[in-house]
Amino acid sequence: MNRVPPVALVVALVFTVLVGSAFSFADFGATQSATSVQSGVSTSSIGDETVDLSGGLYVFVAGDDPADREFATALVDELRARGVDAEEVTELREQFDRPVILVGHEVWRLDYTPVRADATVDWQFLYVQSGTLTQFGSSTPWDDDFTPTRLLERLAADDFRPIILSNETTVVVDGHFTLTDETTGVLSLPHYDRHVRDAVAVATVDALLPDSR
Repeated sequence: MNRVPPVALVVALVFTVLVGSAFSFADFGATQSATSVQSGVSTSSIGDETVDLSGGLYVFVAGDDPADREFATALVDELRARGVDAEEVTELREQFDRPVILVGHEVWRLDYTPVRADATVDWQFLYVQSGTLTQFGSSTPWDDDFTPTRLLERLAADDFRPIILSNETTVVVDGHFTLTDETTGVLSLPHYDRHVRDAVAVATVDALLPDSR
């Protein structure tokens, strides 16, 4: 009976741990992906007013998980790559001093193995050019009670109708999206996380600024 030397067992164990750690923590991949996005986007505006981000944009992503902050960073980076002075905010208030986009997701599901992964993401956004959110935080658009909790509930439910426009609130855009992705090859979990996150960010900015690419 041949016995494996203890040193060889230790080396094999260390190798297994290192390989597992690489797939869990390092960002690498040689892959092919099939990604599709279904979307419904509605723009409400007065006269000839259009989306104007020349004065910058605040980005609010709902959620407290580190993954939500990573997505906010990806969205800000994508906006900046398109020439927008974007900045993340983490607290809601009734009035911002520049346009604001609110983003929240209902579903963010990733199934991962080192050789195959797939994902489904269902998310919404609301863009308010005036930066005034009062009507969206209320239980009805005629109430004066702004509550961030209620706004986030409506964001999750994709419930922003009716939208009341005024001389101040001249442009509002709302959208609902579903992304599906299938990726094959050799890939780590951080690589796939980033792939999906970036795809969602790109789809969001494409919908807000369709002529910016």
